[in-house]
Amino acid sequence: MIKLAALTISSPEIGMGHLVRTTQLLSTLDSDKFSFKIYGELKSIPHWIDKFDYEIIQYDLFDYEVLNKYDLIIFDEAALADGKDAFNVALRPTLDKINSKAVFISTPRGRNNWFADFYHRGFSEEFQDWASIRATYHENPRFSDDDIKEAKKAMSSAEFAQEYMADFNTYEGQVWNFNFAFNTQ
Repeated sequence: MIKLAALTISSPEIGMGHLVRTTQLLSTLDSDKFSFKIYGELKSIPHWIDKFDYEIIQYDLFDYEVLNKYDLIIFDEAALADGKDAFNVALRPTLDKINSKAVFISTPRGRNNWFADFYHRGFSEEFQDWASIRATYHENPRFSDDDIKEAKKAMSSAEFAQEYMADFNTYEGQVWNFNFAFNTQ
């Protein structure tokens, strides 16, 4: 039996999509081969969460030592937490079992943060055990053309690039529309 722990964050401010994504992912696993528990910093509790083994936590007070019994740790919406310290100081020591792994899932939140650093490790000779995957809405079999058209109307091009194209550019607080690829050629 492979034991998984999923760390997620959801709130009315950022939405419940991260918790939904985490539970959808875990629901696809064969229960004869996998067992899992969700640890979430949840500001509101959806009624359907009761179908899952979960514990409400506060990231900055969480005892990461409980994770050392797991083979795989999934850290969903990782860029929203102080993940570098959480990983280096708290999570990494719990991955002491042979073949234990960690997966970081997130929407990029700029270029100069720990999540971007971790993403780039997947392409570095220095970190050969790391792998990185970037997926846009094109790889999502559930996207609809109507949703994409509406998102493009409702969001700035910068927001759309971050949320739908997994672009690592920084958009919050910009005075002008800066295109990193174009402006740094």
